[in-house]
Amino acid sequence: MRITVAAALFVVSAPLHAQGLVGGIVVDSATGMRLPCVDVALEDTTGRVVARSQTSNDGTFQFDAPARGAYRYTFGVWHHRPVVGPIERLDPSTERARTYQVAFANDPAQKLKLWPDIADSPPGAPRGPAGARITYPKELFDKKIEGTVTVHYAVDSTGSVLGPSIRVISATDPRFEPAVTAYLQQVRLAPARRAGQPACALMLNQPFNFSIKP
Repeated sequence: MRITVAAALFVVSAPLHAQGLVGGIVVDSATGMRLPCVDVALEDTTGRVVARSQTSNDGTFQFDAPARGAYRYTFGVWHHRPVVGPIERLDPSTERARTYQVAFANDPAQKLKLWPDIADSPPGAPRGPAGARITYPKELFDKKIEGTVTVHYAVDSTGSVLGPSIRVISATDPRFEPAVTAYLQQVRLAPARRAGQPACALMLNQPFNFSIKP
């Protein structure tokens, strides 16, 4: 099962401690979870990208402050439609950090292109270790119970899943959940790439299906 939500964004202000910077915190509006590895673009009112960044493990991002004026942020993750923020007045001398509560709409066809003509790609196939596999819970297998677990997680630039980022969104049977979380804590994937270089990536609403084949 997949969860699809409408794109939305709400803004809350808080003091910015470092002068000469603009930035904020990106939070999942449904779960309250701070979102790592979200791509953030700072755009002027013509849509020109002034700077790019990515949220850190704690969901924060920052840029060197641009010239005083009107800008907006666009937030992107793989396989979801970008969330475009409102036009905001940014003044480096008085700037305050903001918390952005976002809801990404699922779009499997969406390919995140950050730089024209340069290949970007999401995390790829597992690279190991050899023992990393999803184990079908014996109790459910014996009873021929099938199901799906839908998960949020982030993959760092080495291909490892960030443990604190793992969040089960839904499960047809909660007894499937430990098998998925244990797998994600062990596996190493081919990392995502941005501008041809390994990069972290946030994977939202990823389904893990358990089925019994004859």
